[in-house]
Amino acid sequence: MAQINLAPGTQYALAARRRRQRLFMLSILVMAVLLIVWGGLFLIERVFKQRLGSDQTALAALETEITRVGPDVSRIQLFEGRVQVLGSLLDNHVNWNPLLQELEKLLPPETVLTSLRAGVDNNTVDISGTTPNIDVVAQTLASLADQPDRPTVFSSGNVKSINRVTDKDEQGNITASYFTFNGTLEIKPSFWQTRGGL
Repeated sequence: MAQINLAPGTQYALAARRRRQRLFMLSILVMAVLLIVWGGLFLIERVFKQRLGSDQTALAALETEITRVGPDVSRIQLFEGRVQVLGSLLDNHVNWNPLLQELEKLLPPETVLTSLRAGVDNNTVDISGTTPNIDVVAQTLASLADQPDRPTVFSSGNVKSINRVTDKDEQGNITASYFTFNGTLEIKPSFWQTRGGL
C-alpha cells in the first residue's frame, strides 16, 4: 500500500530539530571546554600572583637584610683587601736574619761594624767598621769571603777605603789609634734562590 505523507515538512522539521540539538550540545561542549580553560588560566594566574606576592615579600625582606648588614659587608671587604695586601707584603718580605747571623758568626771579635746597608736588588752589602790594626781589616774580609773549606753566603769582598784614626788628649798625646774601613760584600745569588734569606 502506498503511503502518503500528510505533513511533508515534518521530516524537515525533525531533521532541523536534531541538527539544532546537536548544535546546541556542541555549543554547550565548546562553552564547557572554554569555561574549563578559562578557570584553569584563572587559577594559574592566581597561583602566580600569590607566588609573586610572596617573592616580593621575600625580596623586600632580603633588601632590608642587605641594608642592615651592608656596613658589615663593607668591613669584611676592607679586611679581605688588607689580608691580600698583607699576603703580598709577606710574600715579598726579606728575612735578613740568616745574613746577619752569618756576619756575626764570621766577623773577628776585634772588628766592630758601624754601619751596614744591604739590598736584595743588587746582591751587595756595604759595610763600615773599625778595627784595632790594619791586619784585622784583611782578616775581616777574608773571614767573610767564601772559602772552599768554609762556605759562606758571600761570594767575595772588596775594601773601598781604609783610614787610620788617632785620638789625642788636650796635650797632644795619642790616647787611641784604630782603623776605619769601608767595604762591599757580594751575596751569592743562590742565597736568594734557595730562599735562605726570605
